[in-house]
Amino acid sequence: MTTRASNHLLLAAMMTCGLIVGCGSGAAEGPPRADVRGVVTLDGQPLPKGVILFVPLEGTPGPKTSVPIADGKFSTDESTGPVVGKHRIEIKSTDDGGYARDDETAIDRLQESRTRRIDVVRVPAAFNANSRLTETVSEEGTNEFEFPLTTSRRRRR
Repeated sequence: MTTRASNHLLLAAMMTCGLIVGCGSGAAEGPPRADVRGVVTLDGQPLPKGVILFVPLEGTPGPKTSVPIADGKFSTDESTGPVVGKHRIEIKSTDDGGYARDDETAIDRLQESRTRRIDVVRVPAAFNANSRLTETVSEEGTNEFEFPLTTSRRRRR
C-alpha cells in the first residue's frame, strides 16, 4: 500500500472514530429532566381533556414542557418531562364539546341538530394565560402534583 493510500485510510479511520465519539452514547444533553404525574380537577370533577404546561421560571434553564391531561390525569417520564427546577403551571382545556371550530362536518351537524349551545369545558384564565400556580420539579423523589381548580360562578339576581 502506498503512503498516499495509507494516509487516506488513516484519515477515514480518524473521521469514523470522531463521528462515534462526537455523537456520544445517546444520552440526552441539556438540563436534567424528571418524570411528573398528577391530577387536575375543575370544580371537583376530573378535567376531561387538556394540557398542562410547565414553564421554567427564572433560574430554571430549559424549554417549557406540555403534558396531555386525560380524565383528570397527567403523566410523563423523564425523557419528555419538564426540566428540574421551579415552574409556572398553565392548565388549558382541549375539550371542544365534540365540535371543533374548523371542522366543517361538525358545523353541519350543529346546524342540522339546531344546537344552540355546546357544552365546552373552559379553564379560567387564572389557571392558564394568567396563572400564578407554581411547582418545583425535583430530580430525586416523587413529582406528584394535584391541581384542584375552581371556576368563579356569579349568581344572577
